[in-house]
Order: sequence, then structure tokens, then C-alpha cells
Amino acid sequence: MDATVYPYINSINIGQGLLKNGELEVGPCKITLSGIPEETFSLDANVNRNATISGLVKLFRLFQDIPSAIQFNVTSKNHITIKAPQIVDSFRNKSQQEILPGAETVLDNKQANHIYIEPYRPLNLKTWTPETETDLYMIFGDLQDLTQFEYCCGASIDVVRRLIPSWITTKPDAILIDRISGNYLIAEFKLQSSMFIANHNRDDIDVLICWDDDAQDKFSLPRNVVCLKDVAANAAIEVLEGRR
Repeated sequence: MDATVYPYINSINIGQGLLKNGELEVGPCKITLSGIPEETFSLDANVNRNATISGLVKLFRLFQDIPSAIQFNVTSKNHITIKAPQIVDSFRNKSQQEILPGAETVLDNKQANHIYIEPYRPLNLKTWTPETETDLYMIFGDLQDLTQFEYCCGASIDVVRRLIPSWITTKPDAILIDRISGNYLIAEFKLQSSMFIANHNRDDIDVLICWDDDAQDKFSLPRNVVCLKDVAANAAIEVLEGRR
């Protein structure tokens, strides 16, 4: 099978057919090279809903001359083997130092503890939970198609005051678009909905995006509350049951 190479976004397009017939599923996948043992070179990538495979930065950094189209096989569930002789030949000519560059990082320099941190992926939300509001933006970006709301932009004070010149209360986080009405909506992101009450008024916010809707006083919350933990759980169930 053929795949189109997108070097500028470190991705390849494998076509919708494999998703439609169930050979591939949206979510994490393994990438290996035909002729190179998996323990020598493999990548943890991601199959996206638009039939692209992302997470291939290492592949594009190691091999600058990847052709515009490559061949691949689906060797097992979400395991893709790329068949590209020129890549394999280039790989064999590289030194181990080129394959595993040892550039120091801030954590290396500060002799940080070696611990494992679960990385964020759209379908691993059973084992990964957000630590900050920034994480919520990442999650909402992946799950927004399953909600009534679409991300428009961050709500800088300049944007807010262009919309409402007299705005004097706490600055919100974002501007969303209501998919039904097309209206701009003022939005706030909080890890827990109970955190909203501390410094926001429900009359100033249209939509609260949270991970966990734990507030006891629901009347103090905006009219629209999106609990991303529930949205993610429902999305994972749909994917696992093959309904998407």
C-alpha cells in the first residue's frame, strides 16, 4: 500500500480505507522499518481521524531524503511496517550516536530523578489525568468535535475589550464558537468545576470546560458545563466498540 509523505508536519497519509475496513484504529500505533529489527528501530506514533499518522519527528530528522510516497504494510493491529529501501540503507549507514543523539537537556544538567511520566494521547485518558489548565486545552483540542463548542482563540484582555469595551472583571481563558448558533462564547477552563467559584461569576462566563465536574453548588456555575472526563470516556467506548 502507498502512503503520501508530509515532511513539513512530520506525518504521512495512509488513506481512509484502512480506517473504514477496520485494519487500523484511531489511536497509538507502532512504526517499524522493513528489514530493520524492531528492537533496533521503532516509533510510537498515532493514527488520527483524518487518516494521517503523526508523531514521526524522529523518522524525518534521521532521514532527510524521504520520498514523497512510500509503501507500507499493516503487519498486525495498529502495527505499520514501512517499506522504503533508501531509508533502510541510510539507517544502516548511520552510527549509533546519530540514531540515539545524546544532547544534554535541562533535566540532565540538573541531575534530575529518573521517573516515568505518562504522555498525553487522545485515547489513553484512563491512565492519564491533567495536571494543569494547559493540559485541558490539549484535551479539548482533541475532543471538541464531540461537543457543541469549537475553539476560536485565547481570550487576551485586548480581545475581550474589543468585544466588551467596559469589561472590568477577571479575564476569561478563551473564546469558543457555538456550533448551533454560531455565536461567540466566553469560556473558562478549570481542572475541577468547584475551582470556578473562587474567582469567577457565572454571569460573566458562557461555558466552563473542566476535567471533573465536582462542584456541589451547580447554581454558581455557568449554564454550559463540559466535563471532559466524561466526554473522553464516551469517546473511548465508541472507539473500542468500533462505532466510529
